[in-house]
Amino acid sequence: MARLNNNGASLFYEVTGSGPPVLLLHSLGGSVEMWRGLSATISSRYTVIALDARGHGKSELAKPFTVEQQAADAAALLDYLGVSSVRVLGLSMGGQAALHLTKSRPQLVAALGLANTSLGRGTDGAERRASVCSEIEHLGWNGYARAYIVSRTVYPDRSSAV
Repeated sequence: MARLNNNGASLFYEVTGSGPPVLLLHSLGGSVEMWRGLSATISSRYTVIALDARGHGKSELAKPFTVEQQAADAAALLDYLGVSSVRVLGLSMGGQAALHLTKSRPQLVAALGLANTSLGRGTDGAERRASVCSEIEHLGWNGYARAYIVSRTVYPDRSSAV
């Protein structure tokens, strides 16, 4: 299991494929697992780097974190791997981290893809992250996913989604 220790947290990451590097940053409540399909599709042409944010997937939550910390963790991982130029894809919270990474290390980001994201929500974002992390700790990953699907209009008949 690949791990990076950065600023008091043990972070899980995966590297697959070969070619120019692509960094995948997941959404709040997500993990590297959410990128499995995309990773399988593009790993024949790209080196795919996926990182579990603090408190997500197989990464530890050393203390509450910010998207700026998520960006710093991503930069530390890229430095550790010797990556000097990367394409970054960020989803939701990962998109916010990708924007912070681009702002703090513009020479590192060769291309940027953002999906379902914003520039951030100030303190509301920190409160939402803490709430989701608490739910995941209480329900576990599968329980959180089921509750999330049922609470949203992801499926017309939500009962069949779980």
